[in-house]
Amino acid sequence: MDSSQIGTRTITQEPLLATKLFTPPLRARLVMRQQLLERLNACHECGVILLSAPAGYGKTTLLATWAQTVQCPLAWLSLDAADNDPVRFLRYLIVALQQIKTAIGRDVQRALASPQPPPPTLLINLLIN
Repeated sequence: MDSSQIGTRTITQEPLLATKLFTPPLRARLVMRQQLLERLNACHECGVILLSAPAGYGKTTLLATWAQTVQCPLAWLSLDAADNDPVRFLRYLIVALQQIKTAIGRDVQRALASPQPPPPTLLINLLIN
């Protein structure tokens, strides 16, 4: 077994950090960003929304506020630098999506548990399908 297989196997066995999967609580003193909330609501049926801004601009607060008001299934996943690994990212993404529907990604989870997981592009295709 080469070192890349060992690293992948280690990642697929490590426990996930549950706090990354919960919407953070809102602070008592909150500045409501009504225009931004309305823009998020306008994109509600897009399927996926990407919110990008520098650190400290209130992305997490805005999304947590929106998550409390939206009337649809919602998955939350907080990412950090360690989640740049494709296998680790997929594991977290699947568990987050399973909060909406438990059957999502089970075939990908089985593939990740195999002694020699398939390439990330194949796993992503399985997840999308």
